[in-house]
Amino acid sequence: MEEKGNVSEDYKKWFNRGYHLRSTMPEVFENMTVPKGEPKEITEAFEAGRKQFEKDFGYEKQREEFRNRMKDQFKNNDKEHGRGR
Repeated sequence: MEEKGNVSEDYKKWFNRGYHLRSTMPEVFENMTVPKGEPKEITEAFEAGRKQFEKDFGYEKQREEFRNRMKDQFKNNDKEHGRGR
């Protein structure tokens, strides 16, 4: 966890939970929504943990590369079928 000044113990706990869950059960994050009524600090910490894991292991870059490949593929398919975008 990159330190951002003084953070509460709750923030650290939920950051670590988000990081751990993302590392052990990535499929859970695919369909996860933010629960209503939870304190903002908890939801932000949980999401920050997920993002930190992805940053640490390069998932953000891979995901962006995948998106770009898919956009290119869709454009090529449209051109092949006579549909311009």
